Amino acid sequence: MKKARLTTRLTAAILTLSLLTVPAIAADPPASVVRVNSYKGSTLEIGERSGLMIGPSGAEYTVTSSDPDTVAVEQVMGFWVAVAKAEGTASITAANRAGERGTLTLTVGSGTPAAPAAVDGPSPTEEPNDVRLELVRLINQTRKANGVAELPVSEAIMIGELNIIRQKYDLTV
Repeated sequence: MKKARLTTRLTAAILTLSLLTVPAIAADPPASVVRVNSYKGSTLEIGERSGLMIGPSGAEYTVTSSDPDTVAVEQVMGFWVAVAKAEGTASITAANRAGERGTLTLTVGSGTPAAPAAVDGPSPTEEPNDVRLELVRLINQTRKANGVAELPVSEAIMIGELNIIRQKYDLTV
């Protein structure tokens, strides 16, 4: 009986000590607190523009280029854009107010941007409706080529937007 009680107490003590002395496992620090990516990847052609994705979202960032003569950065309607100016490589750095930074390296090639493919079909200048549909078709063609879902076409929305523009600018057709 004494042996059983001693064994129970000893087991309880060992379990208690083992639970209290478990070493803390340190988490690996994140590689970069601020993430910076380009919609068009890390290689651009001279004259090409690419939107920058900076995260986490919701913070204000200061974005700079290590070589603005190669890749300039500008803010367009609240979004940061990289503009390929000359052949070479530049690092784009985004920093938040806390001083956390993220970097993206962009390489600019010497080639000229490819001309858009010839468009088959009716002339887009025939009617305003044709222009709108052609614009949506071209946008969806580009979205599909970049692996993004196509935009749905809504004739009601297109007509509504056209009427709003006509009223805003007092246009008569």
